[in-house]
Amino acid sequence: MIVCVTNLSSRKTLLHVIWILPLQRQTSKKKSSASASASASAGNLVRSLGIMSKRWIQNPNRCADEYLNGIEDYTEFARTHNPGATRIRCPCRRCKNTLWETIENVGFHLVRHEMIETYSFWNLHGEQLDNASSSNATRVDNVEPILDLNE
Repeated sequence: MIVCVTNLSSRKTLLHVIWILPLQRQTSKKKSSASASASASAGNLVRSLGIMSKRWIQNPNRCADEYLNGIEDYTEFARTHNPGATRIRCPCRRCKNTLWETIENVGFHLVRHEMIETYSFWNLHGEQLDNASSSNATRVDNVEPILDLNE
């Protein structure tokens, strides 16, 4: 469970992570069940196609549903692309992909310390370039011939 507490005197939001296995949160009561269902269906379609939005990484509100859903999707992605792994590199700002943590602890770290904003291609966690786009790429050299001035 993730609890966000706002200190009114200092106007700072404190983030307390109590337990994060798996990330669970209550959906906003403002959302209608139809819009929540449509949103979940769109998210499932995106995940099934292997396309993931990484916009959540730039969200400054780590208590926002978008950010928490992003962490949940990321940890599921890491679990799927690293079957049987007990630890993965942690992409939080503190660990910087140099320390190995359990997937659950990685989720905790991403809530507590945020994801490295520049880590947009998750190659250390199983993401690969699209083979179709890389195989159709052609190399073009824009090099002008060098003139031999001794001629």
